[in-house]
Amino acid sequence: MCVSFIVDFFQKVLQVSCNRIRGPPEIADQGQDEKDMPSRRRTDTSTTAGSISSAPSGLLPKPGPSLTELNDEVLLHILSLLPGWMAWRVEQTGHAWRRALHSGNAYWQSRCLHEFAARLGPSDLARRKYRQLLGVREVRRGVWCYCSRRHGLGDRVAAPQLFVGPRGQKLFSYGGWTDRGPQTDLHSVPVHAVSESSMREEPWRFQRAEESGMTATRGGVQTLTPLWFGEEGPSETHISETAQSLRRLTAARELHPGGALVLAFGGGGGGYRHEHNSWAVGYLHEGEGQENAQILWGKPQACKDLVGEAPQPYQPVERCAHSATYVPARFTMCPEGCVVVFGGHTGHCATSLASFDVLSLHDWSWSHAAAAECTALQAQDWEMPPRHGHSTTLFEVDGKGYLVVVGGGRGNILENWNVRDFADIAVLCLESWTWIGHYQLQSSGNLTPGRHHTACRALGQLLLVGGGRRPSRQVCVLDAEQVIRRALRGDVQGLVPLRTVPDRLEDDGADLPVPVARKMHGAACLAPYAPLLVIFGGWETGPHFSDLWTFALGADTEDLKDFRAAEAEEEREEPGQESLVGVRMMGPDGQVRVMRVPSELLAQFLRQGVVRRADDLGED
Repeated sequence: MCVSFIVDFFQKVLQVSCNRIRGPPEIADQGQDEKDMPSRRRTDTSTTAGSISSAPSGLLPKPGPSLTELNDEVLLHILSLLPGWMAWRVEQTGHAWRRALHSGNAYWQSRCLHEFAARLGPSDLARRKYRQLLGVREVRRGVWCYCSRRHGLGDRVAAPQLFVGPRGQKLFSYGGWTDRGPQTDLHSVPVHAVSESSMREEPWRFQRAEESGMTATRGGVQTLTPLWFGEEGPSETHISETAQSLRRLTAARELHPGGALVLAFGGGGGGYRHEHNSWAVGYLHEGEGQENAQILWGKPQACKDLVGEAPQPYQPVERCAHSATYVPARFTMCPEGCVVVFGGHTGHCATSLASFDVLSLHDWSWSHAAAAECTALQAQDWEMPPRHGHSTTLFEVDGKGYLVVVGGGRGNILENWNVRDFADIAVLCLESWTWIGHYQLQSSGNLTPGRHHTACRALGQLLLVGGGRRPSRQVCVLDAEQVIRRALRGDVQGLVPLRTVPDRLEDDGADLPVPVARKMHGAACLAPYAPLLVIFGGWETGPHFSDLWTFALGADTEDLKDFRAAEAEEEREEPGQESLVGVRMMGPDGQVRVMRVPSELLAQFLRQGVVRRADDLGED
């Protein structure tokens, strides 16, 4: 939409409004006209054009004021009725608009809140923040602006879980698989440190959280679900009661008030076999600034009607590489919300699943959910294929909740037979518990978000990275809200575009570092707190990765001007340590273990043929 059209539209709305207020024009009275609306400056309106100038002087219509004559308060009121992107464009048309918008920090704060659900602090530059958020929602460009291997986490695979805290203070990393096996540790770093390092290359490190209580059984590809959606979550009373229950069970010390809840569930052992259904709830205190985060783990007591002589409560299916998504109360029948667990594999990775288990938060009880119907898709003879290594993300459209399931596949990611990666997207309506759409992803480069990709919600979009037997390094964007609206219109099958986000490095042809393709990594989008995507760890076909990257998001190069391209970091070991390489090795019992071998010794083994690369054997 061109700027001139927007200005003309404003002017016509103003004239119609003035005429409705004043009534039909009878006598031209210029002096009274100028009193009807607040005026910035008086102009000479004695000269009019065309038929108006030739009309009888006593029958001239009242022309109405020009937009340039209105004061800042009235201009901001007009703009408050329109999206912020219109205001951004109109701002370029003249001094009056520019002055009103630059002085209206409250206007930009309201736009951030209503359009992006971003509640800003009094010190935030709201106009700049709106531009950043608009760039994330309309992302067209990006740049890799930070890379580090000295972040304090080491190398990790098996999907370490990255997420932003409930108040946007910290970026957290949970679990993953190291050379010591699967982990349940929690680390954090302030979000502002991540954001600042992306502009000034200032290094930072994760800090281990203070942990207590009983964690879930360790497992690879274990999910960690934050129990909040935006500013929604269980009630403060329920969170407090759950925290006190965990404290009584674990004899923990006094807890900080104002915390939030997380859920760890499932996972598998070596070779992604030996799946389990262990779970634990964590009471998380995020902490301010450099204050250390704290978490108390445990399993809350079930409601009273599940104890005593009541029958044994239902236990969820043993799963690994599943998805576990928090759904707030207003989208479900559960008073405090629930966690929907879908898919995964079981039976030592022999069977992929398409079933649901649901954890009701109000009484912490599990139930088996019936298979979702697919009424709208029955004519196409479709049913949801079993899968693992997929992603499931909650979106809200017109006040209703929908789960968007992307990709995944079947077959052990460590093997090369009877495997398949899916390049599809399915939409589940929570209100009717019905699959309402199923589509194939269409991309220019045959990109497939197969098993063990990452998907991050970013202001109505999904940012997808990696996954599959032959992963891509590209950041891809899927307009999930538009896919949902398409399904609601009754167009239930077909193709949907999956586009890549070009980075400045490729466009400029600069020889600067970029991350390699990967799967089983971790990722988190920091929006609305910062226009950044963070990816970490994973692997492709060999050793585990230890690199962490941040990717700045924007609609154009103007949005990226504050971010500098990352420079190659020299790979250095900690002082006094020998250069080591992680190597996956499978024993006769089928267990996969990671051994740290000196790089010089590994090179010697390769030269002598003692060991061979996996790709030399035709394996993944």
